[in-house]
Amino acid sequence: MNKKTLIALNASIEKWEKRANGDHSQSPGMHNCPLCRLFHENFKDEEDDKESCQGCPVYERTGYSYCEETPYTAYYFHRTNANAHAELDFLKSLLPVKEEKKEAFKWVDLDSLSNVAKS
Repeated sequence: MNKKTLIALNASIEKWEKRANGDHSQSPGMHNCPLCRLFHENFKDEEDDKESCQGCPVYERTGYSYCEETPYTAYYFHRTNANAHAELDFLKSLLPVKEEKKEAFKWVDLDSLSNVAKS
């Protein structure tokens, strides 16, 4: 995921955290969604020939445009904290997994381990 997309995803997560905590003052929709502002056809350059939403982490996960097959649909029709929380969890699941530091190889004395196993 490139830096611009990650910034938009984190901004979307922040927006949904507010909704999950009861702030439903912003209407749902593409006009105030940071990810839509990057990937929705209404905001794309004319030279961009990708279909709407292509490249969006939501699209990449589901294969659907316009957040279909996500908890967003339930929230759109029923603006509850529970539905907002489901969308929040979904968006968080799109964050890239941090790579754990790999420990350097450490020599293990197999002879000493076999002595432990015998006792």
